Amino acid sequence: MSDFPSPETFKTVLSETHYKKLLRYGFKKYFPFIVKKEKYQYIYDIDQNKYIDFFLNNGSVLAGHNVKNLTIFIKNAISIGTEAVFLNKFYYKLVSIFETFFSFRYIHFYMSELEALYNLFIKEKPDVVGVNSLYLFKLINENFSNVKVFLAKKNEKKKFELFIFEPLDFDGELEVFDFSNIKARKYCLFESRTAFRFKKGFFYTLDDVDYVFCGNIISNGMSSCVVLSDEGLNQSPIPSFISIAILETLKYYKRKEISFSFLKSNELEFYRGGIFRIKKRLTSKDLLSKGIFIDGDICFLSFSHTE
Repeated sequence: MSDFPSPETFKTVLSETHYKKLLRYGFKKYFPFIVKKEKYQYIYDIDQNKYIDFFLNNGSVLAGHNVKNLTIFIKNAISIGTEAVFLNKFYYKLVSIFETFFSFRYIHFYMSELEALYNLFIKEKPDVVGVNSLYLFKLINENFSNVKVFLAKKNEKKKFELFIFEPLDFDGELEVFDFSNIKARKYCLFESRTAFRFKKGFFYTLDDVDYVFCGNIISNGMSSCVVLSDEGLNQSPIPSFISIAILETLKYYKRKEISFSFLKSNELEFYRGGIFRIKKRLTSKDLLSKGIFIDGDICFLSFSHTE
């Protein structure tokens, strides 16, 4: 594959040609290029350009794209079968590894966050749902027309039938979100961007909330979701390749642990395993060589960028 292009050699001719055809069929143009290959922290497009990917599927691809060991395990699992009709042989190991992180009565696996939310709404039948992030607001508002969703403030006085929240205030100062001030019949922790960056597991336990959702991050960015609870939900089996992606990703996290030492301690305002805020103003150029992407004073990184 090519190296990074210079301003003179950077072109997206083929990508633009493909997009013009696809747009006529209802596709949306999310990025100005068409991907040819993803590997570790890099993306290559069909025009032979190379990019560093700091988005990493909203931060959920913590191990990096197309990691050799994970890819081999997933390919082997596909050879077993791709359908999701039966419970596969990986379920027992999946439950066992989750028990090393968390105490629960029920565990449910889904092919997506939307499928998990659908089954949660069937169980709880909420007419009014509160959320604490724009991501959750859009996710529910655009996909569940029969549910009224409200973006709750820190000191919200309205009482919700169900309150779904992310542990960090992603739309604010990246502070830990205190959900105890929000009144609701049931509480659901949503850890799609933060799981395994805090406390090497989940931020809250089932002593604190009624449900714990963990999305794509558990399978290194592949579409999936697990729900941990003391109450059962409806569920459908997941195929073997998703099962093994979750299993090997969690084992990868446990081997690596999430700890880095790029910045001096006096430069950090707070640090939470892979997501941190710095005291002094730096630019992306200052931190890029250290594998860190900065947005304001909030920094994000992945295993691939650091290595």
